[in-house]
Amino acid sequence: MEDEDRLDYIIRKQSKLRAEYIQGVFDAVEKGIYDASQIGKKVLLPSSHVGSRRYIVQNYHDGIAICCVYGPPDLFITFTCNPKWTEITSCLLPDQHANDRPDIIVRVFYMKLQQFLDDLHSGKIFGPILALLYSIEFQKRGLPHVHILVWLDKNGYEVTSKTIDSWISAEIVDPEIDPLGYTLVAEHMMHGPCGEKNWNCPCMKKGKCSKFYPKDFVENTTFSENGFTIYRRRNNGIFIRREQHNLDNRWVVPHNLILLKRYQAHINVEYVNKSRVLKYLCKYVNKGPDRAQVIFEKIKKEQEPPLNKETDTIDEIQEYLDCRYICEQDALWRLLGYEIHYHWPPVERLPVHLPLMNIVKMKSDEKLAQIAKDPNYAKTMLTEWFTANKEHKDARELTYYEFPRKWRWDGAQKQWKKRQHGFKIGRLYYVNLAEGERFY
Repeated sequence: MEDEDRLDYIIRKQSKLRAEYIQGVFDAVEKGIYDASQIGKKVLLPSSHVGSRRYIVQNYHDGIAICCVYGPPDLFITFTCNPKWTEITSCLLPDQHANDRPDIIVRVFYMKLQQFLDDLHSGKIFGPILALLYSIEFQKRGLPHVHILVWLDKNGYEVTSKTIDSWISAEIVDPEIDPLGYTLVAEHMMHGPCGEKNWNCPCMKKGKCSKFYPKDFVENTTFSENGFTIYRRRNNGIFIRREQHNLDNRWVVPHNLILLKRYQAHINVEYVNKSRVLKYLCKYVNKGPDRAQVIFEKIKKEQEPPLNKETDTIDEIQEYLDCRYICEQDALWRLLGYEIHYHWPPVERLPVHLPLMNIVKMKSDEKLAQIAKDPNYAKTMLTEWFTANKEHKDARELTYYEFPRKWRWDGAQKQWKKRQHGFKIGRLYYVNLAEGERFY
């Protein structure tokens, strides 16, 4: 309902908003057109709407921009909510289950996530970090989980097998030395059993485990040709009993023992050392929402996709709504204003356009003559970057995409100002090669 209310607001505002090139405004005034309602195109589903196609693409490009500065990410972490957390169970009424109170699940997981991010930023777990990116997802049964990409500051040292062993473990802890660690690994970090031990396990696809368990015993941590880490899994005789089967180190999901003890939940930690898996990771973290794969066929054949009859274009809002699946936890997460996607440091999106070909947004009742006379409508980040280069000698040392690191954009006054503190990573909006002069 909350998501539909936002979409309904966008639909109702469609007739009041227009977007047009500034050159198109000048041409319209010359032709005797004075009302903004007579030109431009309607803004359909903007990138500001969480979950829209443009929203996903822009976040993906932001992730790639971070990679351009810091290289490929080092760690891929998946942190899943545990419905047995004391903070959740203590708030339940008699005969209630955790899934009966999605509001509690969402609030507690958000607090845990913020604490988790603070631990990563502190540098006490994996060392200092340069950048971080995460995306929230919701399982079909409602439990939220987060995928996190972490860029480590490796200045001054090289990541070796011993370094990875100090961060990530894929072995069962000795119960005599660390009984708590043994219990937590048994409860949260064991895969299966699957395969010959259980052909009905959900991970089984075409007679094989889709997660490639059980793994092989390995004495030392190494790297595969595909860029994945082969973690140390020694045959030390320690096992965990589950479903009448003995599960040894071959069935352990890679994890960090410090984080596991602190949060007592499923926390999968993977080390990544090849750039060829970069696109997969960034695209996976920024992938779109779950959609029910259902096609409602009508009696009439050859039915066309949803069209906006007025503009004769595909209705992006209806396309977004069709077969969309949103659970109650997802809706509450949005209602409470929590971030679905987050990245640090921030990224400044920089427009690229030809002279007088920048897009301007206007209300349908605005007068075009006033827009044409107002010089602020022709000012953009790109045009004012040229202005800053003319007026400031030190501005010429930075390219357009490097500019946000030392300069900030003042949207109210439409000008670049020198930063007093902080920085942003700059990235250009995607321009297709087919656009010709704008691309070059």
